[in-house]
Amino acid sequence: MQKGQHIGKIIVTMSDSSDDKNTVLHTAPTRLPLRVRHDAAYLLAGGLGGLGRAVATYLVECGARYLIFLSRSAGSSESDKSFLAELARQDCNVDVIAGSVANLTDVKLAVVRTIATGRHIAGVLQLSMVLRDLPLMKMNHEDWRTAVEPKVNGTFNLHAALLESGQELDFFVMFSSALGSFGAAHQSK
Repeated sequence: MQKGQHIGKIIVTMSDSSDDKNTVLHTAPTRLPLRVRHDAAYLLAGGLGGLGRAVATYLVECGARYLIFLSRSAGSSESDKSFLAELARQDCNVDVIAGSVANLTDVKLAVVRTIATGRHIAGVLQLSMVLRDLPLMKMNHEDWRTAVEPKVNGTFNLHAALLESGQELDFFVMFSSALGSFGAAHQSK
């Protein structure tokens, strides 16, 4: 049945007899839901795009009540404002800090500003990226740096700022795409 080489319908029946050893169904353990702390803050570097919004919404659904977005756009678009208002309606406190994760000063500001609210940073989600729609061989050095800095420098800056602040994290998640490993003809990051 699994190979899909059968013809026609397959009917599976279960015996009502509890004595029949063939009626025992073995189950696999279910995945435990993500456990987040409602009293801690979660820092999202970037995170205002499609994937970031889905992850932020999931965090709130799992109980997160404090999200900090470090973003170059700082939630300035109408779409961002609508999304942030949606999170607020779900009893989530959101702080948006204008800055680049590739700039250590901006990252330190986000960490210090969060700690100043009395919140412990329990998790970091590194979602930042800049796309350059050029084949690698046609990129100049500036294009390459612009695409790489948010991921490489940004991740190091988050690590350094949080280490310096003494924050002990429950998790640090770095997002990327398969294109980062395999590439695409006209998209480099």
